[in-house]
Amino acid sequence: MCKKNYPYQAFYCEENIWQLAKQRNESDGEVWFIINPQNTVATAMQQAAEDQGFVVWDYHVIYYSPSHGIYDLDTLCSFPCLPTHYLQESFANLAPYLEKEYAPYFRVITAVDYLKDFSSDRKHMLDEAGKYHASPPPWSTIGEGNTLSLYYDFNHKQLGEIFSLDEIMERFS
Repeated sequence: MCKKNYPYQAFYCEENIWQLAKQRNESDGEVWFIINPQNTVATAMQQAAEDQGFVVWDYHVIYYSPSHGIYDLDTLCSFPCLPTHYLQESFANLAPYLEKEYAPYFRVITAVDYLKDFSSDRKHMLDEAGKYHASPPPWSTIGEGNTLSLYYDFNHKQLGEIFSLDEIMERFS
């Protein structure tokens, strides 16, 4: 499998993964929002990390296929990647060096529910003058309105289930 088989626009991980989930059409697939209460998730092995070895995202979104592994269109890890390898390389190796405010949590949503309930009007990507911080994807906006903020809001508990890094790694041990 190759990343080039999936639509991609830098800095629009939530839409990239929506497109990937739609294309994969797996009944047992999951979408993982990587979040924390401070909106400061340190992630290693990312294309955007450059020389520092990690990047701090306000949130990041990946796809998990039980039959194939983790799909992260922004990772330098293999694609797809075994969950244990991805979690170790992207998060666990960083954990001893970072303060708690950068710790990842994982909101796990079924891909079926994500495809049905997710929407984004892309307003979160506009500056005060109404210009995009990063070029928008070539495809139309997804859904009507905007449910995006509910997914990365750590205090919103109705969507999926939230796991710590240790808890999500335990699923694969």
